[in-house]
Amino acid sequence: MLSENSYRCRLCLKVSKEVISIFREDFPKMIKLLTTIEVKPNDDLPKISCISCTKQVKEAMLIRRQIIRSHKTLMEEERVKKVNPEH
Repeated sequence: MLSENSYRCRLCLKVSKEVISIFREDFPKMIKLLTTIEVKPNDDLPKISCISCTKQVKEAMLIRRQIIRSHKTLMEEERVKKVNPEH
């Protein structure tokens, strides 16, 4: 049962007092990029994330960006090797 100052996190379902709205900044976009789930303000589901999940989503986005950047660098290196095989 939820107390007056506790909320259920939409992402992990744990009850927490320290939460933020999932509709702040680019958070809905981050959730969609990571999961393909589109969160909507009118979907009657919880509208908050606990601090732990918020941090994990942001960290996952950083890791995602790093992987994409590394992939692009490797692809470019391979392209250059094919154009200049002696290097």
